Formats: sequence, C-alpha cells, structure tokens
Amino acid sequence: MEGLPDVAAFATKLKNTLIQYHSIEDDKWRVAKKMNCCVMRYTTAGQLWNIISPREFVDFSYTVGYEEGLLSCGISLDWSEKRPEFVRGYNHPCGWFCVPLKDHPSQSLLTGYIQTDLRGMIPQSAVDTAMASTLTNFYGDLRKALHKA
Repeated sequence: MEGLPDVAAFATKLKNTLIQYHSIEDDKWRVAKKMNCCVMRYTTAGQLWNIISPREFVDFSYTVGYEEGLLSCGISLDWSEKRPEFVRGYNHPCGWFCVPLKDHPSQSLLTGYIQTDLRGMIPQSAVDTAMASTLTNFYGDLRKALHKA
C-alpha cells in the first residue's frame, strides 16, 4: 500500500493536534464569528434491505443558550440540488432543550421535539414505529456514552 499513510500514526497525530487546540486558553483565540448556526446536509441509510430508500435532509441548525443550558433547533430548507439516489426528507421546526435540573444542577433534562416527514410512499404507521425505535436507541446510546464520561 505504497503512498498511504500509517493509519495509526495519522490518527494519533490528528487526535493530538485537536487536544492541543482544545488546551489553548480562550483569550488566545481570535473569534471570527460568535453565532454557531449552520446549514447541514446529511443522509440516512436505506432500511429493510432498501425497501425504504435512503433519505437526505438539508437543515438550517442553530444552537443558543437557554435557561442556563442549551437549545439546539433546526428546520429543513428547500434546497434545489438533489441527489437521485436519495429521497429528500423534511424536518419541520424541531429541536432539543438541554437544561440543568433545579434540584440537581449536576444533571440536565434533555427534551426533544421532532417533526420529520420522510416523504415518499411509506405508511405513516411505519414512520412512527421507526422513529420511536430510533429515538429509543438514541437515548439509550446517549445514556451509555454519558456514563462513560
């Protein structure tokens, strides 16, 4: 594999570079823009042996402080560029509130509001079932990750 970097060394160098960035004092950075809003394009894999086609979303996302915590919100944009191998899904106004608990300030309550239209020819009952399963897995994975931290 001539010409390819040593993957372990490459990954270690990348990790160490980001750790170095993270350890720089805040007053040493020049802030170019304080608002952290962005447009994101992301995809989902096909489901059930691709009976449910892969989906693509293009969302405007915005994160802001809220009641000593955070609100991360978004909405899909009408984006003219489409890739034919994906069905364009649409997220109505949605978001996540992460707010510290008043009785336990070291813990936070995460509340999400999701209104996704997968579009295409999927029965709504299948969408509801899939979304419920996906969110259950998300919260379980998040809980595991937080316990490791």
